Amino acid sequence: MDKNLANWQKELDDLQVDVEMDVEKAADTFEEYKASFNEFVNTATSKIEDTLGENGTQLKTKLEELQVQLALGKAESKDKVEEQRQKLSHTLHEVSTEYEKFKAEAGDSYEDFKEEMGDQLEKFKTRVDIFRLHFHLGMADSKDELENKRVVLKSQLHDIKTKMDEAEDKAEDKWDDFSEEMGKAFGSFRSALKKLID
Repeated sequence: MDKNLANWQKELDDLQVDVEMDVEKAADTFEEYKASFNEFVNTATSKIEDTLGENGTQLKTKLEELQVQLALGKAESKDKVEEQRQKLSHTLHEVSTEYEKFKAEAGDSYEDFKEEMGDQLEKFKTRVDIFRLHFHLGMADSKDELENKRVVLKSQLHDIKTKMDEAEDKAEDKWDDFSEEMGKAFGSFRSALKKLID
């Protein structure tokens, strides 16, 4: 329980920092996230090759396509940034679709791999959305619009943090309920983020 709670708290702290940063810093930080996620994808691809064999062939293919997108350098113009983001989002969607197929076909097998892959994909998709928000708001004429959207996200993150703080007092036997509640809270944050950028 303590390890999972610590992981969620770190994720929450990272999201709070990401929401607060300015556009230029967000672009640099996103490049760091791309590099880190690419390392995870490299490891996952090797794991698929070594462990999953035929069961993971399609997923491995999509992950290799994702590696190509992650390896692209930082785009310098607005058009190039948006082009890269769209390609990355498209490839992430394809990887997620293939991951869901793999998960269904694998059944109870490869639980640890499926859980880690799902978590990492969701975290990175959230980072892509936060970068997209910064990018669009950086082009916005009104700074009020930027602040209003940040206030909404900060409020969502504050609510999650409050729930997480309360969780430290919960007994081990209530962990499953808390875990489900935190999953819903993070899902709600991601939904709010998507609504702001669409």
